[in-house]
Amino acid sequence: MPINAGAAPAIVSNNIATKTTASFTPASSSLLVACISLEGARLISMSNSGTALTWTLRQEKTNVSGTEDGYASIFTAPAPSGASLTVTATLNAAEDGILKVYSFTGVDLANPVGQGGIGYNGTLLTYTPTLYTSSVPNSRAVGVATNYSGSSVTIGSGYTSHPYQIPSIVSGAAFYANADTPSPAPVSVTMSATASRWAWAAIELLPPVAAGFTGWGFPVK
Repeated sequence: MPINAGAAPAIVSNNIATKTTASFTPASSSLLVACISLEGARLISMSNSGTALTWTLRQEKTNVSGTEDGYASIFTAPAPSGASLTVTATLNAAEDGILKVYSFTGVDLANPVGQGGIGYNGTLLTYTPTLYTSSVPNSRAVGVATNYSGSSVTIGSGYTSHPYQIPSIVSGAAFYANADTPSPAPVSVTMSATASRWAWAAIELLPPVAAGFTGWGFPVK
């Protein structure tokens, strides 16, 4: 069963401490993936309406050194029931940026994330980082990029992207690969803007582990 993108709410862009999606209904046995792009680093807690889901921080690129601008992070939560809900990212202080939530079916909900990566580049206008090297066949890449300059951002071919721009402040995009990676290999993406200062985070979504061969049903002697 391939990994497929499902129902997802529109991107939420604001400059306050609470970013809440519109209501949406993921398919049953979905994995929710929350991509967050901010001008500056913040402590973030994730929540949702309805039955509380278990949110896990998977990757986070933050300005720990004081020299790498912008913030990007990814959280996930299994949503087995497929009930309608909203998702909220609560920051410890107001900040310009976005929340974009995706839902995916065909993911191993018990072990949904394999490899991942974070990075920063302060010199290139067109930047093609290796996000990670995939660990299993038929996994899927999801990521988020922040451009601290606030210039318009484009994500290269092979990805569905949801860009945003708060001019002269911050911009970026959430994105996912259009197809599963058929075998373990380096996974990359091209980001373009009219100014540099990139921060990004990405994760590998894992398919369920295939059941092993158990024989033809004959009794073992």
